[in-house]
Amino acid sequence: MSGLDEPCGIQVVKVKDDHTYKLDEGALKEILLREDVKDLPVVLVSVAGAYRGGKSFLLDFFIKYLSAPESLRNSGQWLGDENEPLSGFRWRGGCDRETTGLHLWSEPIKILYKGQPVVVLLMDTQGTFDSSSTVRDCSTIFALSTLLSSVQIYNLKENIKEDDLQHLHLFVEYGKLAQDQETAFQVLMFLVRDWPYPYQHAYGAVGGEQLLAKRLEINASHTEDMRDLRKSIYTFFNAVKGFLMPHPGFSVSEEKFDGRLFSIRDEFKKSLLDLVPSIFGPENLTPKNINGQPVKCCDLFYYFKTYMNIFNSNELPEPVTIMKATSEAALMAAEREACDMYSRVMEGSCGARQPSVSANQLRSSHAHALDCARKAFDARKKMGPQKEIDDCFARIINDLESRLASYEALNDAKFKSAIANANKAYEDTVQEVCGDAVLCLHPTDLEVLHLKAVTNGTECFDSLHNSSDDEERNAFLERLEGNIKDLRNKNEQNNLGFIMKAQEDYVMYIANSVDVGSFFSESLLNKKHSEAKQHALHSFRSHRNIDNDEPEDPYIEMLEKNIKEHHSKNTLINRNANRTAVQAAQHAYNNHVARMWSPEVYCLHPDDLCKVNQDAKNAALEDFMSNRIAGDDDDEDPDRKKLIESLERRYNELRDINESNNKRAAEEAYNHYCRKMETNCKPSLLSILIVPWIIKVLKQFPDFHENAKSGAINVFKSRRRHLGSHSRDEHLNRLINRLDQGYEEYCNPLKALAREFGLPV
Repeated sequence: MSGLDEPCGIQVVKVKDDHTYKLDEGALKEILLREDVKDLPVVLVSVAGAYRGGKSFLLDFFIKYLSAPESLRNSGQWLGDENEPLSGFRWRGGCDRETTGLHLWSEPIKILYKGQPVVVLLMDTQGTFDSSSTVRDCSTIFALSTLLSSVQIYNLKENIKEDDLQHLHLFVEYGKLAQDQETAFQVLMFLVRDWPYPYQHAYGAVGGEQLLAKRLEINASHTEDMRDLRKSIYTFFNAVKGFLMPHPGFSVSEEKFDGRLFSIRDEFKKSLLDLVPSIFGPENLTPKNINGQPVKCCDLFYYFKTYMNIFNSNELPEPVTIMKATSEAALMAAEREACDMYSRVMEGSCGARQPSVSANQLRSSHAHALDCARKAFDARKKMGPQKEIDDCFARIINDLESRLASYEALNDAKFKSAIANANKAYEDTVQEVCGDAVLCLHPTDLEVLHLKAVTNGTECFDSLHNSSDDEERNAFLERLEGNIKDLRNKNEQNNLGFIMKAQEDYVMYIANSVDVGSFFSESLLNKKHSEAKQHALHSFRSHRNIDNDEPEDPYIEMLEKNIKEHHSKNTLINRNANRTAVQAAQHAYNNHVARMWSPEVYCLHPDDLCKVNQDAKNAALEDFMSNRIAGDDDDEDPDRKKLIESLERRYNELRDINESNNKRAAEEAYNHYCRKMETNCKPSLLSILIVPWIIKVLKQFPDFHENAKSGAINVFKSRRRHLGSHSRDEHLNRLINRLDQGYEEYCNPLKALAREFGLPV
């Protein structure tokens, strides 16, 4: 039991020094209102009788039986070990009383009765007729015990005496008042302890019944009251039983006796094996009922309170007072049953642990619960005037009607909670996909996610709200469906944001590939573009919450389109830069040639021109490639090929010019030769007549030729830019050959003239 380490006897009714009584409601609630027992039928077995009669001692054997395993109870071995001390209610030997007031065993014991669980309670009572108790004390305790119990064991010493019967007078009078109802009381057992005459009536139930019949037999010596009492005992109790028990042995009176079985007489133990199962065997249990109505543990709590109120006065209550108190308690039990039924129905359909419902369903449940409460109230047998019953029921209905408002408030709070939880389920579903990142999905994945989130939100809502045709539910689910608009906007914004980020990554990737002012070959630009594009696409896809390989993706298509536009711009810029670079390289080529060949009227040895061309070409290509990144030397680069082709064309032009200049220089040299030879070798009209002149010229002609030839060669060389030594010079060689031919052209006419004059040649 809550608050207690071990089961024990708990005093629930205390007798104070002024002989008034106090009910310990807290202790009683701990026993009777436990959740696991409060709604179960109760069997209350009470032992009452004179003090020092062994009531507590007997109750401990009841506890031993009820606590034993079923197999031991059925086999009759429940008494257990002979050396085991007896425990339970406090008891001791001696002449002073041990128990005061009423004690309940703290641990309700659940047993099956006709297949259904019932609760067995054991009650120990203050002994009567001790030196400290008044007659009223004794009567009150005995009356309370009998009124509350379903089995009242009247514990008597050695015999059944007339005084013992007279203690039942109050209950006989009460029974007369209740005779229009069910039998007033249930089981009354006269348990005669220390029976000294087993040779007259044997120990056990048979002997007890014989003795009881003899004591309740009516004879001529009895007064009218005595006759009436005997008749009434059988009338107002369902069952009146007798049982005779032997003395347990004188060792039980010793101070050190602790209840070990080996110290108890075998006859007493044998009687226990008969007595206890006759009370607590499953077929022998007697559930408590009042006015034919089963009493639950929780009902018993209020009967305790009601009876204590009427017994806690200076005088014993009149039977009519007890009757009225019982009637009130029964009505309270019916009221409580009706209210409990209403609460159970409402809690079962729309309580705190149930889903919220529509307003119509709530009102319907309330009406159904009221009807169930009315049926529960009507099903309870009630005592007392009909007006009191009707007034009580009217109060119940008013009270239950007032509870609807609290259920409506609770239902509204649950409905709002259902909405909040459903929204959270929707958001959690989205969040599961996003994690710590922002929402970024392919549109198809977004639609699938929304559908899943709506499904989860709807399932969550429906698990918390029990209505499929509720307008408010339908309106909420429409709003949940409508979340797709916000979801699409958010997803689009995030996709566009990551497109911009990916575009920046593309631009930065291209920018990081070259220095400022550099440009690419078109193939390298395309390669860098492809790398940057893949980098940008990877950057974009890395922000996607779910990988998606759909062939159509509007956001990736948008990104690719933007990247394509960037690439087109970069290509145009790069082409212009390449075009400018080609022009600059061509200019550098021409400058280099001009520096090495100036003025242009000069000529060059073809090998020198070839070297000048190669150097200029290398300089031009170096200048062209100086703004290209390392490794960008693709031979198939159209701009580079274009530059090389233009330089080749220029070189061909320069070769033609140089060829012409070389020819012009050779012609000028030959003309110089001719002028010299004309001056020295061409005779005048006067000189022809002079024979000596002919002889002189012929003699000097080789020198004239060599001098003219040398001068001509010098003229040719003066037109040349000598950039290197050459073992072969075709232009010079052709000039020399022509000069040598000129020798003959000028010499032959002189020789012919000499022959005319008969001069030796």
